[in-house]
Amino acid sequence: MDPKPQGSKISYGRGRMVESCKLLPAWRALVKKTALALHYPIFDGPISLHIVFLFSRPKTHFNSKGLKPDAPHFHTIRPDLSKIIRSTEDALQDAKLIHDDARICLCNCSKRYVMADESPGALITLHSLPRVPAT
Repeated sequence: MDPKPQGSKISYGRGRMVESCKLLPAWRALVKKTALALHYPIFDGPISLHIVFLFSRPKTHFNSKGLKPDAPHFHTIRPDLSKIIRSTEDALQDAKLIHDDARICLCNCSKRYVMADESPGALITLHSLPRVPAT
């Protein structure tokens, strides 16, 4: 599944706001389910987060011989990177893999199109950071 954004809202009047991405709950559920299956202990201190978001390629990236030589590597269209980070962080918190997404102190994230042997989704790496800087 392609990553889904969180943060864009649609107003229906009288203060009623809903997420504009209808597939957000499915994305968060997938991330949460995968995180729970790992059975890792909760990350409770400062955290380093690394995510590579992988998106499906549109048909226009291909010709009769396969992937076009000039097909882009990076995904430079919507959704915004910050909004897919937000949805993924919240899913990791829902899975109790991280205590609070406010504990993420270092973040290295990118978005690109899948390569031949990859599926859409996200490659996520979490590391605990030292609570006290080394001297």
